[in-house]
Amino acid sequence: MQTLADKAEKLLNDWRGDQFIFGIDVIKKLVPAVEKFGKSYFLVYGKTVEENGQKYKLDNLLNESGFVKLGETTGATPNSPDTDVTRVADELNDLPQQPDFIISFGGGSLIDAVKASLVLYSLGGECEEYYGVDKVSAKLKAEEMTLLPQVAIMTSSASAAHLTKYSNVTNFETIQKKLIIDQAVVPALSVFDYALTDSMGYEFTITGALDGLAHLTEVYMGFDMNTAEFSLVERATLIGLELIITNLKKVLDEPGNLTARQNIGLATDLGGFAIMHGSTNGPHLNSFSLVDLMDHGQAVGLLNPYYAYFFAQAIPEKLQRLCEVFKRHEFIDADTNLENVNTIGTIYADAIRKFVKSFGYPTTLGEIKGFKREHFDRVLEAAKNPQLKVKLQAMPIPMNVDDIDEYMSSIIDAATGGDLSKIKLKPTEEL
Repeated sequence: MQTLADKAEKLLNDWRGDQFIFGIDVIKKLVPAVEKFGKSYFLVYGKTVEENGQKYKLDNLLNESGFVKLGETTGATPNSPDTDVTRVADELNDLPQQPDFIISFGGGSLIDAVKASLVLYSLGGECEEYYGVDKVSAKLKAEEMTLLPQVAIMTSSASAAHLTKYSNVTNFETIQKKLIIDQAVVPALSVFDYALTDSMGYEFTITGALDGLAHLTEVYMGFDMNTAEFSLVERATLIGLELIITNLKKVLDEPGNLTARQNIGLATDLGGFAIMHGSTNGPHLNSFSLVDLMDHGQAVGLLNPYYAYFFAQAIPEKLQRLCEVFKRHEFIDADTNLENVNTIGTIYADAIRKFVKSFGYPTTLGEIKGFKREHFDRVLEAAKNPQLKVKLQAMPIPMNVDDIDEYMSSIIDAATGGDLSKIKLKPTEEL
């Protein structure tokens, strides 16, 4: 009988094939996989892999196999500051010769930043020119160029940056995160040894899992049920959600439990599967404006129930399926009726909040230290930026700019104090 992990592995293998090496103790498989790119490389690494010795193990493995390292540098700090993106691009430009490929070895912020660095290295300009959808591919085509191959070695169960077409970059002068969304920035080879996630601290383990949960549920909520791929996305979502719910506490209680670590890694990788088939929406969009207050995963986990309540009248069947998982694990009372479409939004919102609270995390913006009216206003203003329009349109109940002050503001108001009744629902005839 197939386990949940077996089912997750099959989905990932069927999707990425030999472009994704994953499991426990899989770094040794790197050498034959990268030989197709050439023999010279440039390494961008995180401080954690230097401190725990993993960087030196990688160096030795590649050196003994005849690869030549042309240079190295530390990667981006959390949230991929644009200053780090530019710095790495400049260091690549300063090399006496071009490497055959780039290795990014670290967490999601580092890998995302390297994606953007490779864009600037190859095409020039600044990040602002490439925010939005397919702008990198358009310029590559016009200039008849390709990006250098990136070999992304992931060390954290969270963003699934090693698998996706997203490069999240933050301007800390404006305190705003923006996105490059482009198939061209997907790493040529992805590697995730789930044992490496033992470097993730307690808080990061939680926020990483919440980020993965948000990828799964946001994409699922907004995905067209009439498309051929819906069944795959639903399968990935329900498997990933169950893996997170059943394994997150185990990892926190037993940090050395490699089976639980692998299961969380599989779940967040399924989050990457989801966002490569669809798009996240409201919680992710708003989280980009809260980078000075809390971790991204915490932000999307906090906002998830309020958006789901707003979406509920359009997607009751989907919320029922998600609630079935939460009910099996006692985050919903056993006698709760999930068939009532009029209450399913409240039931789901309460289940998510109960799950988040079980790890001691806040479920309202008002509980976040430093949250002020200026953050409320920043969230709404940023949502009106045309570069982020894709997130508005990916909602199960799509919004346009004119809807933000009326509907999104009510969602953020509800999230501030936890009162779902403050959310203004769209009239049924407009859905």
